[in-house]
Amino acid sequence: MGRTLGLFFKQKTTIIGLITMLLFQLIFAVVWMNGYDDVTARMDQMNIGVISEDAVTGAEIAKHLVSSLPFRMHDLASVEEGNEKLNARELQAVIHIPADFSAQLQKQGGKTEIEVLVNESNPAMVKSVGQQVLGEVTKNVNEQVTQTSIVAALGQMRVPAEQAQALASGVTGRVTGTYTALNPISNFALQMVPMMVVLASYVGGMLLSMQLTASASMIAGQTNRWMRFLARQIIGAGAAVLVGFIATSILYLFDVEPAAGFWSLCGFLILTLFAFISFAQMFLFLFGQAGMLFNIVALSLQLATSGTMLPRELLSDTFYAIGNYLPATYAVLGNMNLLFGGTGTSGAVSSLLWIMVASLGVSVIGVLIHRDPSAKR
Repeated sequence: MGRTLGLFFKQKTTIIGLITMLLFQLIFAVVWMNGYDDVTARMDQMNIGVISEDAVTGAEIAKHLVSSLPFRMHDLASVEEGNEKLNARELQAVIHIPADFSAQLQKQGGKTEIEVLVNESNPAMVKSVGQQVLGEVTKNVNEQVTQTSIVAALGQMRVPAEQAQALASGVTGRVTGTYTALNPISNFALQMVPMMVVLASYVGGMLLSMQLTASASMIAGQTNRWMRFLARQIIGAGAAVLVGFIATSILYLFDVEPAAGFWSLCGFLILTLFAFISFAQMFLFLFGQAGMLFNIVALSLQLATSGTMLPRELLSDTFYAIGNYLPATYAVLGNMNLLFGGTGTSGAVSSLLWIMVASLGVSVIGVLIHRDPSAKR
């Protein structure tokens, strides 16, 4: 056994495997601990919209909420605008004060509701943020701090001062909150599908590129570099088509029915896979097998910055900017839209195409740099 172990350790591949295992731990720790550092302290970077269809008390409460809630608050003109911004993921939640808010409060013992809308076609954390906003809103509206503005608003309606004060003091407990989900997701397993698809797709593309690099080295004496490059792209495109179709079919086997339909999701997965393959092979064309180190870094960065684990708004400016140049960011966006609903898929497709073209361009540079032996130039 000792002799066998010695023979193993004389092989470079054994040492490379051990180093790679260690690097996975080191790189993921460095990237994730820095990427997610102080995330809870950046909750105030979440974007929340406020709509008041009530021009009296509701309008005053809306102003108070904008100035008091610990988020980036935005005044909105209508529920329709709020829905559009939620579907585009420009907002994480929308607070809606209904048109009959004041009227309901003036009724003896009357109660009213404030609605919080959330697009659940997002990381699971957005749903919990929406529920947090709902609690904050109902607490704020039901507290004494809103009573002054309510008295003033009722006074403008010529309600006697004593009656206005009585109404204001009776507001506590009379305002309840309602949570409304756009593109609702009831099963937590479904919420994790975009992350699963992106992780499986990039790791698969990375490993395929690594094996094709090894195969290309074996046949280097029989072919020229440009034919090998072209062959690798044909194999990669064929693999993307085959695996994209199979992956979409597997989702259907687990009762995952995309909002956009089978072929739309399948086409997007094919594009995603080829973009991932192009991106992963870029490092290998430039650096050979050592390019796997860069792929490990790229994998970790993409999981941390793509918005599959938590909203990208909670990332630091540096990690947010890095995510803008990585394909997983747009793969997650497109998958969420096609699986659950939302807008911006065309932008995600365009970004993936640009990244794919840029990656292929860098790969061509790698081919130019690493020449074949003179006999095969």
